[in-house]
Amino acid sequence: MTLPPPRSPLSSSSAASDVYKRQIFYHARNSNQAGELDFTYYNAVYTVENALAKVKDDKGMKRVEKFLREDVCPECHGSRLSAAARAPKLRGISLDEACQMTLEALVEWVKGVPGSLPEEMRPMAESICEAFESTAKRLMDLGLGYLTLDRSASTLSTGERQRMQLARAVRNRTTGVLYVLDEPSIGLHPSNIVGLTGVMHDLVADGNSVILVDHDTQILKEADWVIEMGPEAGAKGGHVIAEGTIDDLEAKPESQIGPFLSGKAETKLRRCAGTGEMFAEGGIHLSTGSIHTVKPLELDIPKGRLTVVTGVSGSGKTTMVLESLVPALEAKINGCLLYTSPSPRDGLLSRMPSSA
Repeated sequence: MTLPPPRSPLSSSSAASDVYKRQIFYHARNSNQAGELDFTYYNAVYTVENALAKVKDDKGMKRVEKFLREDVCPECHGSRLSAAARAPKLRGISLDEACQMTLEALVEWVKGVPGSLPEEMRPMAESICEAFESTAKRLMDLGLGYLTLDRSASTLSTGERQRMQLARAVRNRTTGVLYVLDEPSIGLHPSNIVGLTGVMHDLVADGNSVILVDHDTQILKEADWVIEMGPEAGAKGGHVIAEGTIDDLEAKPESQIGPFLSGKAETKLRRCAGTGEMFAEGGIHLSTGSIHTVKPLELDIPKGRLTVVTGVSGSGKTTMVLESLVPALEAKINGCLLYTSPSPRDGLLSRMPSSA
């Protein structure tokens, strides 16, 4: 088929020429047949944006996401606020600057907002600030006072996300409601559980009922009544083997959780390596740049030993292991350099390598 030069193209209706239409006259090589074809061309950006708008499931998203790149907006610097929204200042700071403050610092700043406004605006400001402080108190009771409002949800740890969901569920003071929570202590440090039990006690004090499905003895010791299922899992389970107060379960020989509540259970099953032999089989040295809540750090991990990474929820445990140690080991194995992700503040790519 012979394709002679196209006739004059039809103009696109889009100013950015996302769509370009052309008419092509063709003449077949081996016959006298000829005709016209209409072609519509779409540029790459339009094609990807159109496909993204039509995504309905994870499978479709996976096909499109290889053409996407997440970056910090050069105009708003990641605040997602327009210039008009960033311009006004209240108590010396703008809205985007307030979103960069930790929740703990923001609560203190909000307390002074009504007094900084004209008299006629104070009643409305006091109502708004009171609602904010009430919501923030729940989050702070659960140990989330270090989070900032502009923190991306995708960077939150499992424990942080669960506590935020819990705070959202109980922020409205209710009476006569039955709350059923399935293992809310997962991922929580013992010091964070104090805040969690405090929220539970507040719900009960307001006249609600709370049912917790949990294994953590620190949570169980706060219960008024405990129901223990067992004696085993699967087909050998499904029976109530003990119920009553904490004292009741500690005294019942059939209770499997009783010895752990009383502190009489033997939990140390093997001898731990001594300090002198800890690194006898070698070690892994990790040097990392700053990422999320994790600051630049240096640490050593012994080989052939059981190493536990602990700390309060949100202190950077998962980030240090899954976003620093594991990628560094993969880079080391593949013989390539590893770089940190773009900074959410200035949009610059940090060239500080992480190595193991």
